[in-house]
Amino acid sequence: MSFGKTTNSILSGTNENSVSLANFNLDFALMKVEVPIEFAGIGSALSTRRRNDAEEGVSHRTARKLGALFEQIIPSTPKLITACGLRVTEIIKKPGVNPEGSQKHGPFKTFVGADGTAMWAAATSGISALGMYLLASLLARAWDAKEACSIWVELVKGRQKDIQESCERNCLVSDLSLLAALQDISRQDLAVWDASTRAWLRSADQAMSWEQKQLMLILENINIPFNGGPTTYGKVVGAWQQAMIGMENLLCGRPQSVSNGSVLLALSAWHLYPDLIVFSNETTNIKFKDPLIPRNGIVTIGLQSANLIDKRGIQWSLTLSHLRYYGGPVEAITADFSRVSFEQLQLITLGSMLDSWMVRSQDLLFAARWLDALWCILISTHAQDQTHSSSMGFDWLDILVQAARELIVSEEKGNPESLLLVKYGKRRAKTFLCRNPGVTRPFFGLRNPYVVAGLKEKTDIECGIRYLREMAESTGLKAEDAIICYAHEQPEGSPFRCFEYATAVPHRMTSRKRNADGISVTEMVHARWLIAMHVGFHRLAPAHGSKVVDACEAGVDLQSRMNELSARGESAAFINTGPYNDDGVLVWEDPPNLFHGARDTKCLSGRNKSGFCRCVDEISPGSTLRDGKDAVSLRPPADCTRFNLLFGSWEFGLYSSTGSTVPGLSNFATKQGLLLTQKVIRLADATCSIDSAVSRSRLHDYLCCVVESKKAKTTKAPGVRLIASSYKLQEPMVWSLRALSIASNIYHGLEGATISLILVTEPLASAYWLPKGFVDLCCDPSPCLELNDTAAPILRPKVLGIPSRPQTLACIAMFESGTLNLDPDDLKDTLAMCSDNSIYVAGVILSDPFQPVASNDVRRIIGNIGHPGICMLIAAKEPRTRPLSKSYNVVTHAPYDWKREDNFKGTSLHLSFTDWTLPLETDGMRTIDCDVQLVESVISVMDRGEWVADLDILSVDFARLNRLEATGFCTGSHSNDPACDYTSLDSWEELLDGPETVGIFRAHGNWAARLAAATIMAGKGQAHCVAICSPGNVCLKCLEIGYNFAHFAPSEYESPLPSFCID
Repeated sequence: MSFGKTTNSILSGTNENSVSLANFNLDFALMKVEVPIEFAGIGSALSTRRRNDAEEGVSHRTARKLGALFEQIIPSTPKLITACGLRVTEIIKKPGVNPEGSQKHGPFKTFVGADGTAMWAAATSGISALGMYLLASLLARAWDAKEACSIWVELVKGRQKDIQESCERNCLVSDLSLLAALQDISRQDLAVWDASTRAWLRSADQAMSWEQKQLMLILENINIPFNGGPTTYGKVVGAWQQAMIGMENLLCGRPQSVSNGSVLLALSAWHLYPDLIVFSNETTNIKFKDPLIPRNGIVTIGLQSANLIDKRGIQWSLTLSHLRYYGGPVEAITADFSRVSFEQLQLITLGSMLDSWMVRSQDLLFAARWLDALWCILISTHAQDQTHSSSMGFDWLDILVQAARELIVSEEKGNPESLLLVKYGKRRAKTFLCRNPGVTRPFFGLRNPYVVAGLKEKTDIECGIRYLREMAESTGLKAEDAIICYAHEQPEGSPFRCFEYATAVPHRMTSRKRNADGISVTEMVHARWLIAMHVGFHRLAPAHGSKVVDACEAGVDLQSRMNELSARGESAAFINTGPYNDDGVLVWEDPPNLFHGARDTKCLSGRNKSGFCRCVDEISPGSTLRDGKDAVSLRPPADCTRFNLLFGSWEFGLYSSTGSTVPGLSNFATKQGLLLTQKVIRLADATCSIDSAVSRSRLHDYLCCVVESKKAKTTKAPGVRLIASSYKLQEPMVWSLRALSIASNIYHGLEGATISLILVTEPLASAYWLPKGFVDLCCDPSPCLELNDTAAPILRPKVLGIPSRPQTLACIAMFESGTLNLDPDDLKDTLAMCSDNSIYVAGVILSDPFQPVASNDVRRIIGNIGHPGICMLIAAKEPRTRPLSKSYNVVTHAPYDWKREDNFKGTSLHLSFTDWTLPLETDGMRTIDCDVQLVESVISVMDRGEWVADLDILSVDFARLNRLEATGFCTGSHSNDPACDYTSLDSWEELLDGPETVGIFRAHGNWAARLAAATIMAGKGQAHCVAICSPGNVCLKCLEIGYNFAHFAPSEYESPLPSFCID
């Protein structure tokens, strides 16, 4: 028997499966049944709008149709229905889950609260519809919205096909199922059904957060698959039936041994928590002590799948035939839809960073203490409680420090959750900061002893030289084998530049002192040579043939520099001839005696004027050196000493002589770069603190350089920059950390907002919402100086600019979904964003127009607008205003009586939607359902139920509106005499049909009416004529005086104030 014939038989009342259907109303979906008593508390807790939709609207019809369609295959589970009803009633009564809408929510008042629409629709549609709601919860838990909707379409078609085949085989089919199979259940209706279920799950998860966290810790560490089947319809229906039957057995007190994922998924989706026994490497017993579960209702998780040994969590794989418009079926697998707070995301970020540093799991706490110590030195030794708002421009570092401190506190309290999140970051967030982290120098290089030694110096130049000297000594170079070259900054417009050459390894000088045995003792000394060179020639020529050039010409006061070096205990001398750079080789024709190739390694006897040995003296061509009785003939001038660059550049670098016999110099830079990695593997064996002798000024500059782009062109802080050159973070990692610092500021004001863990699978550096430019810090970095510092920080940290409202919403969309990377240009007109149980609203829409609101201010409201997916609400173009009344007696325009009162108590703002929507393409898959869509929205002003106008609030530049504030010199002695004409505006008609004098719109303390009035007047092109009065005390007389000074009053009785004053 064909399905068409079955239909005709039903309508004619002749089929044996039909009983008295001739007069049956085919729109049976509007039927309501008695609600199970356990669910009764849900209806009274819902808003009027949601309750009406659930009882009479689209949601009710969808629930009724689905319940009737699947009625015959829904297992009978009375105890499960009872338990679920008790649990959802318990959840909705918890504080914060279902807030009530109020005037502070403005146009979103009716959308505030937990979205239990689909649940209540199912409860009012019968037990079978509640069974379908349990299936909806399973799908919403396991799949994203697009995939779940595709599965729903497949389930409906599959069930209709089953009914058709049953009729053709003359099997018994219920009348309701037959009728339901003939009903149209649109994809849009299924999407709305899924969206409401998904929003409730988000609210319930937050209400049962402790239980959910404990359960997810177990589920994420097991690998149990779902049972297979020939079709997606069969797999899903089978898993759903197994889950319902398994849970019913548990609630009957019968222990269950679980070997597939359906029951475990149900525990999470239905928020029921039996005690668990998990057999793995060791037996784990988890006691939830859920009062709804009998004592004997225990779930045992035994053997796990060997095929999923490398995977963790519940794995459900399906083939989706209704996901895309074109192409074959798509293989899909469940993802991790766990959610975390921003503070928890910071801990995961810390784990990702420590993984790139190759820190072992047992050393995580030591690394956290090290970061805390670094922050204390950087900011202040007394700033243990520094907040993210006072991070001195190091917001990117503060993200890691805040997480480190949370880990330390949690460990001290014996709370393992923070450590688990850090470990999760090590395992699962490896690409969160950078897709290919490569070799990331651990701890920013600050555990390298050479770096630490360099940063102990107070000045930048000495910082770099000390670092190079530490490196040179570690390689076994001798004093005569290496030299350091440093070029001081060249003054603008001067042809001269000062060069400084320094020993890399101290020279062993024979002292005049002798030990107790009468043997001369030696001491280690360093030497410097300074010269001002002309840089206009191929070979740097001495300046004017003299030793000293005027300080203004060379850019350095050479004599003062000499004195500084002498005070350090180093030999310092001017030289007449310095080396020149020949294709990367430093050539010195007449070097100091120390580097003279003809000299042996013994220290030359005798002292120069400074009291140092003659090894550091400059020599002239043709002269001889005498050591005791022996004379040493000098080489000819053409026989030069040559130095090859080992590390750095010709402006600041370490050179070794070409005659050096020290092995391993060819790969010197590589060996030095890997030194730190070898030293931090045993972090636990070393101290977690940072050497207190480190200069905070140099540390400040160093951390600025570590995150600086390699393309940056600057000559500031060359010494610190030289050190940091080997330890720079990869640019994608820096941008990811900066993105997190921006998001931290955004989420700081979004209480209760959560983030999808899918986010950590891709680097944040690719986000389109990141501000492109940097801003200079206005703060003075001096608070981070030590009292004995002699040099202030040279560099200022670079901070990204404040994100715009579209960038802020794009950031929230990415963190909400975990995947969406929206172009902020597509969101320029967005006034709010809705996702699951959260509505993110532009702050200006919920604020009094007098109060300055940041352009990127976004606030979170617990609620849902009932549309599927992520919805970006945009205002309708060219909003309308009602026409002026033709009645002469509706406008009074009475003289202002100087009373500040609210005559607009009946005014309210309301949100509605047109039928216009526009999907935003996000992943290029061209799926039928979209992740995000623009929804045209209308914010209307209603006065006692009558429409006044529609508003485009975002089009108003509130920053440019006039504001009337109380003056500080008002004595309060002014009388209320009508020196100027003012008119009271006490109705919307009186505002729209404005007076000829200055009008006072009296809505004192009513922010919604004040906002509406300002927006309406701005929409009429009269924003320049509008002034907003302060909510506090305002004296019109004082304001008149102030405006008379700034503006010209054309007549005696005309007020100088703007034409419309909104009080």
